[in-house]
Amino acid sequence: MPAASSIRLYHTGFEEIRSPDLKRGRKSADFGQGFYLTPNAEFAGR
Repeated sequence: MPAASSIRLYHTGFEEIRSPDLKRGRKSADFGQGFYLTPNAEFAGR
């Protein structure tokens, strides 16, 4: 069985979030309510 792979994802906050609560997101966000991540650290920092 192959080893599991992982990917590092970023968000715009300053704290590590292990279990995101999707209901806490703003309903008026650009892409709707949710928890958004990106693999691009520079993009998350903007």
